[in-house]
Formats: sequence, C-alpha cells, structure tokens
Amino acid sequence: MVLTRWANKKFVLQTVAQLFLLIIGIIFSFFQHLKHQQAIDSKIATALDTRLTTLTTGINNRVHLYKYGLYGLKGFIHGIGVANLNYQAITNYSNSRNYALEFPGANGIGYIKRVPSDQLVQFLEDAKNDRPDKEFNLKELSRYNDERFIIQYIFPEQNNLQAIGLDIGSETIRREAALKAVINNSAQLSAPITLVQADKKTQQGFLILIPVYKNITVPTNREKRLEAIIGWAYSPLLINNILDSLAQVDENYLTISDLYNDTEFTFFQYGDENNNSAFYTSNTIQIMGRSWKVTLHGSNAFIESLHLPNKYQALVDSVFLTLFTMIFIFALQLFLYRKAQKIQLKVDTAKKHEQILELANSQLESEVKLRTLQIENISTLQRSILNGASYSIIATDINGLITEFNPAAEKLLGYQASKVIGIETPAIFHLAHEVIERAELLTQELNKPIKPGFEVFIAKATPTVPDTNQWTYVDSNNKQTQISLSVTSLLNDYGKIVGYLGISYDLTDQIAHEHALAKSKELAEQASKAKSEFLANMSHEIRTPMNGVLGTLQLLQEQPLNEKSKDFLNKALYSTRALTTIINDILDFSKIEVGKLSLEKKPFELDELINHLESDLSVPANEKHIYLRFISNIDHKYWIGDAVRLRQIFLNLISNAIKFTHKGGVTVEFKLTNDNRVCSVISDTGIGISQDTIDRLFERFEQAETSTTREYGGTGLGLPITKSLVNLMKGEIEVTSELGIGSQFSVYLPLKQASIKPIDLNIKGLDFPDLTNKTILIAEDNKINQLVVTAMLAPTHAKIVIANNGLEAISLYESLSPDIIFMDIQMPKMDGFEACKKIKKIDSKQIIIALTANVFAEQKELYKQFFDGYVSKPIEKQELIRFLHTI
Repeated sequence: MVLTRWANKKFVLQTVAQLFLLIIGIIFSFFQHLKHQQAIDSKIATALDTRLTTLTTGINNRVHLYKYGLYGLKGFIHGIGVANLNYQAITNYSNSRNYALEFPGANGIGYIKRVPSDQLVQFLEDAKNDRPDKEFNLKELSRYNDERFIIQYIFPEQNNLQAIGLDIGSETIRREAALKAVINNSAQLSAPITLVQADKKTQQGFLILIPVYKNITVPTNREKRLEAIIGWAYSPLLINNILDSLAQVDENYLTISDLYNDTEFTFFQYGDENNNSAFYTSNTIQIMGRSWKVTLHGSNAFIESLHLPNKYQALVDSVFLTLFTMIFIFALQLFLYRKAQKIQLKVDTAKKHEQILELANSQLESEVKLRTLQIENISTLQRSILNGASYSIIATDINGLITEFNPAAEKLLGYQASKVIGIETPAIFHLAHEVIERAELLTQELNKPIKPGFEVFIAKATPTVPDTNQWTYVDSNNKQTQISLSVTSLLNDYGKIVGYLGISYDLTDQIAHEHALAKSKELAEQASKAKSEFLANMSHEIRTPMNGVLGTLQLLQEQPLNEKSKDFLNKALYSTRALTTIINDILDFSKIEVGKLSLEKKPFELDELINHLESDLSVPANEKHIYLRFISNIDHKYWIGDAVRLRQIFLNLISNAIKFTHKGGVTVEFKLTNDNRVCSVISDTGIGISQDTIDRLFERFEQAETSTTREYGGTGLGLPITKSLVNLMKGEIEVTSELGIGSQFSVYLPLKQASIKPIDLNIKGLDFPDLTNKTILIAEDNKINQLVVTAMLAPTHAKIVIANNGLEAISLYESLSPDIIFMDIQMPKMDGFEACKKIKKIDSKQIIIALTANVFAEQKELYKQFFDGYVSKPIEKQELIRFLHTI
C-alpha cells in the first residue's frame, strides 16, 4: 500500500510537468505558424509581382505594335505628297500590307482628314468623286459646327463601312485625343469608347492617332502645330481582341482601368472573379498619353501552381514535436506507474477472476434457457405457417427425398404426409412425358445434358430467384390439375445447399378466367369488325349519291347562269360540301374511337397552310362583316407533320370562332414557345363560353347549350375530333373564355422542323390536260356517276368508254387497250379489286385509278397495293385535275 501511495504521488507531479510542457508547446507552435505564414505570403506576393510585370510589358509591346504601322502610313502619305493622296493610292498601299499578320487584333488602319467648316461642302463632293462607288456621307455622333475631323479612308474597308464619313470631332473623347496628338506631336491613345465598327454588339475600344502635318518638318510650338495639321493616321482597336491573347495562358483574374481626372474606368476584365484569393497586386503604366492601372488578382489555381508548402505545415510540425515529447514523458510516467501497481494488480486479479467466473456461469445458463425458448417459438411459428398456408409446400433433401409436406399439399394431391415424408420423391406427382420434354428444353437452354428426373426441377433453382414453371400434378386418384410450381434452393448457415423447397398453387380458376377473357376479346373484335364493315358500307352508300349531287352541281357551275341562279348554286355546293364534312367527321370519330386513325409525317410549308386557311375562311368572315386576321411570328418555313389533319384542326377552331362572332372579328396568331413548340392562338370577340361548359366542351355531340345547336347548327363532333387529333400529335389544347367578351383557343404542337422543301403541285389555275387521241375507260355501275365522270372528263378531249361492271371492264380493256382506267370498287358480277388484279396480271404497267366511296385507312392501303392511285367520292373537280396532271 505504501508503494502504491508513493506511485500515485509521483504520478500527480509528473502530470503537472506534462501540462507545463503542453503550454510551452502551444506558445512555440503559434509563433512558428505565424513565421511560416508570413513566408508563404511573401512568396505569393513576389510571384504575383513577377506575373504582373510580364503582363504589363506584354500590354505595352502589343499596343505599341500598332503605332509602328501608323508611322508607316504617315511616311507613305509624306512620301507620295499630301496633294497626291487619294482613294486609289491608299488602296494600293493597304493591299501591300497583311493586317492580320502584322497587326493582329486591329480592326484596320485609316486616315482622318481635318476639314475647316467653310470647306466642308467641297470636301464632301471631292470625297464622293474620289471613291469608285461615288458614295460618301457625313456622320456625326452629336451636333457640332466647328471644324471637322472626318474619317476619309480605312482599310480593310469591308469591315469598317460604318466608320467612313464619321466626324470624330463631334464627340469629346475622340476630339480631345486627336488634339492632344497634334499638340504633343506624338502617338496618342484615346480614352475607352464604343466603336462604330462594333455594330453587332456593344464592345469597348479605343483609337490610336498619329498627327500628319503639311510638311515633314514639324512646327516647334503648339499654335503652329494646330495650324499645320492636315489629318491623322489612325487605327480603331477593340480592347478584347487586343488584350485577350495576353491572358490566355494566365489563370488569374486581370482588370485594366483607365485613370483620368481622379476617375477610374475599368474597361477590360479576364478570368473568373469568383475564384480569387485575397492576394492581389497592381501597377500604373503610361501608354501613349494615357494612364492605365493594371490589377492582377491571384486565383486559387495560380496559388496552387506555386506548389507552396501547406500553410499549417509549421504548426503541424510544432504540434507533432510537442506531442512526441509529451508522449515520451507520458510513456516514462506510465512505466513507473505500472511498476507501482504491479503488486496490487496480482491480488486484485485473483479476486476478480473468481467473481467473473461466477457471473459468466450465471449468464451462460440464462442465455441457454433464452435460446432454447427462441428455437421453440421459431419452430412453432414455422409449423403454423406451413400448416396455415393455402399454397402447397413440399421440401426435399438434396437427393429429392421429401422432408416436408404441408396440409395444403395433402389436400391438393390426396396423399398423407406420413406416407410420403422420408419415403417418396416428387416424381410420383408428375407426368413422365412432361419431365422428359422439360429435360430436353433445359439441355438446349443450358447447353449441358439434363437427365429426366429430379434434376429437371432443380437445374435453375437458386436461393433468391425461384424457377417458376407450369406443371400438371397427378393426385392419388389420378386426377390431373394444372399448377404453377416455384422451386428455390435451401442453404444452411455456411451457404451450402441442404435441400429444395417447392411452392405450388392451383391454376384451374386462372385458366378458366383466361379462357373467358379470350372469348370476350374475340367477341369484342367481331363487334368492332362488324361496326367497321357497317361504317364502310354506309360510307359507300352515302358517298355514291353524294358524288352524283356534288358532281352535277360542279358541272352546272360551268353553265351560263344569272346571278340569282349562281347564288342558289353556290348555296347548294356549300350545303353539299358541309354534308360531306359531317360524314367525314362521323367516320373520323369512329376511326379515332377504335384507334385506327393514323397520321402522316411529311414535310409541309407552314406559310402555305396559313394562306389556304385565310383563303378558305375569308368568305364566311366577309359575309358576316367581321375581320379575320392571320399573324405569323415563325420564321422557319418547313415542318414535318400531317398537313391535312393540321388544316382540319385549324378549320374546325377558326370556323367555330367565325360562327359564334357577330361583331369585331377573329385573330389567329402563330408563334414558337420557349420549348420550340408551334403555338396557334385563335381569339374571337364572340358570344363566349360559360366556365361550367368548358369542362365538357370536348365531349362528343356536345355544344355549349341546346339552344346553340338550334341557332348555329352543327353535330358537336368538330371539337372532340380536334381534341383527339391534337392528342394524337402529342400536343395540348387550352380554352379560356368569358361570356359576352369572347373566347381564346390555344393549340400547342411539338412539330419538328424540316430541312427539305415539300413537293408541291399547285392546282389553282390548272385546267384539264389535253388527252386528245387517248382512251379513258370508266368502270362504274351507277348511271348518274357515269354521267358525272364522263362530263367532268369531257374537257380532256379523250375518247371515253363506259363499262357497267368488272367483267365488261376486262372485255373492253382487251379490245381497246385504254390509256387510263377509272375503276369503281363495288360493282355487280365482278368488283373493282378482282378486275384490277386480272388486268394487272395481263399488263402490270396499265394505269388503273380507283374510284371509291370507301375512305378507311386500311382500304386506302389496299388501293396503294393494287391500283396506281385513287380518287375519293364525291369527286372534287380540282382534285381530279390534280390527279390527271400527276399521271
């Protein structure tokens, strides 16, 4: 005990010594850190000063480079004589110089003429006559009536046309620089200015001016120099072009400021201002009469490139030394302290060892009891899960012998667990031919032989991903049941496979449900097909007489009629086409409902589409005495899309706007959105739409109110079709409206720009081609349609022959060999398809055009396969003319 107390007392004294060492070490580390930081700051400052000196020297050299070129021009002027200076002479001189090579960054070199006020008119006249284009105009930066300093020549001229004729004396900065150059007889740099040549965007620049006197001998005083000056050799320089190259290899932030009358104007910046350190240096240099302040801010990258020692290096070294000393002292203290404790430790260890043994025995007994209880609970839980599961669960060992067979498996297969566990394999539940077929498939898939047997079930089983397949289970009564079986492998605590687990469930209900779904799908497809056939027949039956009506009206339009009769005829044509539009709307909506409406993706011209809309809709707008304005803010001409469906969208929306507007008018604007979508905004000053009606506006057969249908007419299909077409194009349509004020429909379409011009055949003004000495065979069973088509084709002067059915068409083809055949599709005895096939089999190059009232997409695809084209009924005269011009 005495030894222990002595050791404790010694330890306290040594701890005090450790604290004293720590304080001394902290003070020493602090002063070493300060000294080290000062050395680093000095190195950074020296490096920045060196870099700044290099930059300022480069700036001086670069700016003075242009002075030598101006002295060359001055020498040239005196060499040929001031009186002999003209456009041709200075052009020859300019052509002898390589500005890009000799003066990189300069906009050019020119000559400024001093012109007294009383000589201005004569100078302008002489300057015009001097130039080959005879054009020379005075330009002023502000009103100025004193003598002029006018830029007469500057080369290269193409890039400096806006500077020619500029009076630099009309602006204070330029005038002061010019006069200062005269007074001091030296090259003079102007203050930073915005140059006339930099017209694309605002850029800072400056002028370098060298005075040119009447004689080579320069007057000695100020007054005589001002009298003797005749002009200046000058060069306009863009600051960024001149100085950028100086900073390309410098990662620091550089600024250059012009100092004048206690003011500082920063005109050049280079580098990232936000990536600067706290270090900077600056220097003021004199360049051609100007004072420039050049400031260089050290960037973080620049400081890193100096490869300076870490700023905390001295601190770390000092701390390390202090800690090393303290650890050494502490180790010595610890050694003495341990030696003092050694005797007491032996006694205490013996007592504690006995206590630990007693405690460990007690804890071990408790843990054994707890672990036994946990294992019993887990076993009970697993047994409950197996017994309560609705799925059949069968486990085997690695050889396939059944080790687990739950009640659901007993119910599904009819075997008792006690009769199969440890006795049978799953082979007794399976059909032998299924096992053999599965073995053959796995052999091909895994590229290794798989024998029919237990290996078939476990070849692809893993602990994490089950191998799931459909099998046929055979129960104890030989009843077969379709099941889904998932097999996984079972691992022990060491990751070794110790068995396999198969979970299966009955597929009987699922298979019955799938059969029911398949039957329902078949019935739905049959109903859809019946609907399509009905619509096709109805289309044909309606369009056939419509062709007779529209055709005879178009023929009657060519007859001489009085104004009243023409008005009646135009109304009849309008009503007939309106009825055709209603039929097309119904068919379009039907195709949209079944998802059979497809869109073309071809180049088209947007301006042409807009012009056609304006042409088609201006008539109804003029009849209502309202304005119709089209505004396009889209520069690109050609786009890719379905021009016909786009026209249908805009015709529906604009026609509605005209229909419901009685005062004011309709404005249609085309523009591009920020995400480059084509946006069309149709605005009207019509009756407007209530807010609760907008929500159901795009539903089929829906209008704002029932009174709207009575007053304005319409089927209520236009807007639903428009909405569906916009959706098919992956676009959007928005509506805003206010009752009594008007409505606005906005259509957003993600159209792509086309780089090629669309093929265009302008049919306006075209007439029927002259087909004299040609034979046209018309196969058509309807007498009225025979009359209409014959009358329409009469202006071609071709010989026209009629066939009443497909058989007659083949017979007449064989006897006449016609040049063109127009073939109706639905005819008695033999339809148009069959007749076309037989004629094409004889002569595949025979031109056969389908005349059809069928307009479904799948029917049109058939026409493209067998016919050389098709013309839809009712036939539009202009469409027929267009088609004849394409043959």
